[in-house]
Amino acid sequence: MPDLIYPSELVIKGAGLADSLPQGVEAETTGHCGICGKPHDEGDMVDFLMLTKSFTVENAIFDPHAPYRCLHCAAIMDEKEFIFRWGSAVVTADGLYPCLKRVHRGYWFLNPPEPPFTFYLQVSKSQHVAWRSPVNYSKDVVFFRLGEDVHKIRTQKIQDGLEATISLIEAHKALHAKKAIKRKPMRTALSFCDMKGQRVGQSEIYQWVNEVVDLMPEMQAHVKQLLSLTSSEAYALDFVLTENLEQPEPVRTANIK
Repeated sequence: MPDLIYPSELVIKGAGLADSLPQGVEAETTGHCGICGKPHDEGDMVDFLMLTKSFTVENAIFDPHAPYRCLHCAAIMDEKEFIFRWGSAVVTADGLYPCLKRVHRGYWFLNPPEPPFTFYLQVSKSQHVAWRSPVNYSKDVVFFRLGEDVHKIRTQKIQDGLEATISLIEAHKALHAKKAIKRKPMRTALSFCDMKGQRVGQSEIYQWVNEVVDLMPEMQAHVKQLLSLTSSEAYALDFVLTENLEQPEPVRTANIK
């Protein structure tokens, strides 16, 4: 497993900002970052932790009463691009990849990068998510932040759900291939969820799937596969089923100064 790294440290490194941290001050005592919890020793360079009245997620930080924050947290919180252009992204030690489009989100849900990495998605503008997203040390079980919530998915379950959905769609096409009334091609077997994570009715099987199973009972195994998904995995699968998935180009890389 890769060495332990804190979220802000990883994001700043991947964004190529590690060499442009705030100047900071020497810590007068041993302690920890009030934002991420990273420990520091007396004499280490830190920044004063001063939360403004407009800061509305005080309950999300490690210790709001700590006197200091680490320089990585200071850099990420002071860089407004992390809540505007870079508010939804996958970040590795080598680069920051945007996740504003469905084709990009679907790609990363299906193909997580090499650890360590962090995966975060805004659900509203000006939302702080980058510095409080879990660091992933495995490609098999992935944690991602969606607004105020952290979700866990199993990559193999996403792959299984993809294969099950494709099998059901192909069966539906075969059943209706010779009928005079042409039906719109199906995209997904589970109820839709949008970019902001609205999960009303999520994970429910669409009626067309039940019709397929009535006529082709052997398809029931694929339905069971889909029903075994958690709501977080069903959310991820919806993006994976987007056509023409593509890996985005990094908007920042670790070698950019």
